[in-house]
Amino acid sequence: MNNIRYDQPRLVEMQNFLTYIYTITVQNKETPMTHDIVYNELCRYGLSSDELGEKRQMKEFYELFPKWEHHNLDSGDYEKTLRVEHHENMKQFLQFFTVDTYDKFHRDNKFIKLYIPLGAKNLYQNVTNLFDFMTNSNIKHASKVSGRMRCDNVIVRLDSKDIASVKKIINYIYSNKSIKDSLKKTNPFVPCISGIGIMEEPGISYNGRLSELINDYVYKCIGEKKKPDIQDFYSWAMKTSNNKELIEILSCAIDNNTQTVKDDTIVTEKDKTMEVNPVTEKEKLFRDAICATYRKYGMTQVVKGIQAILYLEDYRRITNGDEKYRDRITGYISKEDVQSFLRKELHSNDISLNKKAIELYCYRLFNKEMLETIRKVCLITLEKSDANQVKSAIRHAILEQNYRWFSRHSLDENDQTDYRSIIASFSSKSLLDLMSLSLGMPIVDGKVNDLDNLINLFVNKYIHSSKIDNVNISRRAI
Repeated sequence: MNNIRYDQPRLVEMQNFLTYIYTITVQNKETPMTHDIVYNELCRYGLSSDELGEKRQMKEFYELFPKWEHHNLDSGDYEKTLRVEHHENMKQFLQFFTVDTYDKFHRDNKFIKLYIPLGAKNLYQNVTNLFDFMTNSNIKHASKVSGRMRCDNVIVRLDSKDIASVKKIINYIYSNKSIKDSLKKTNPFVPCISGIGIMEEPGISYNGRLSELINDYVYKCIGEKKKPDIQDFYSWAMKTSNNKELIEILSCAIDNNTQTVKDDTIVTEKDKTMEVNPVTEKEKLFRDAICATYRKYGMTQVVKGIQAILYLEDYRRITNGDEKYRDRITGYISKEDVQSFLRKELHSNDISLNKKAIELYCYRLFNKEMLETIRKVCLITLEKSDANQVKSAIRHAILEQNYRWFSRHSLDENDQTDYRSIIASFSSKSLLDLMSLSLGMPIVDGKVNDLDNLINLFVNKYIHSSKIDNVNISRRAI
């Protein structure tokens, strides 16, 4: 089966793409790099030279257009609900759309876009089966299929509120062996769920605008005589681009964090290699213990504490506190238990539990369990003032351990939570760790090179564009 679940390797793929564009730009100085060339490379991402053969593409795929049109006409009631059309103003694509949604999708910008990268093998039957399934499932959509081989050759657009259909389509793809086996890679800058690209349509060509950013960044690196770096690119894009929607989707791709449609609703072949178990009483206690240690001492202490348990069965680096965590886990949670917890979270039964693996486990755990807490506290402050107040509050907390700049209570009279006390439970070091990890910015000797830049990036990414929700805090990009 194709390796189509992505995690840290997606960042590596992004880095490799930037390096590739940089290299061919430097090596071909007589032919200037343009955003159109970058866009073309994004569309070709992950495809073999055979799949990209122009003559074969033109012959094979465009000849499928009338076959799909005839299939739809021969399907009886389908023609009443699904239209398949080839328009002069969109010659490279064949459009598939449900009759009663065509005008809506072309009038409104708010919809979810799925990028389904199907290979050339069995393309006709795979596309036919996919759209037949969507018609039989009464899924409203406006979609298109490319006449040329691209890593986004099938694009499905759904109503922005129709999350149920997203889940149905992705689950169907993985239940159909032919479709599942033909999946290629999306370009790495597109947020993914199980190898299917997904984003809320921002009313712009995301890949088109992204190509412009990458092209400008590469020339910036050449001018400054430095090599491209994905985290530097992201920080630069955050400061340079005034397109909020573009940056939110790019952030989502870098995080690979799709918040509206959860990955755990989709079962793939790879998931089945791991036991799907709820969090046990032991695992919850262990998480609580290391989270308490993190709040008090920061990431370094937690990593050393887990290493001490795994290598020496020494629990002394775990904080005790009012809950007596150290006393409770000593002799109750074994090093074998801790190994199991880490491997379960990292989705691998044979991963080497070295320092990097422990840090990745901590990042996932703290990102899930603490980032939302910090964002909520910051949003309560934002609710009463502005982003500058939030930035000042974070700065005072990190530099002085002074938390008085955060609002204590929400404007909601029914909410009596003391939010200032919640943020005060995080040490300045743990706040700095968490913010740096969430943005991929390095910490050297407990410091960052530019604290103000770190705070600005964090607030712009996680706080300023967020809205308060009683259940969770969501972002536009899904």
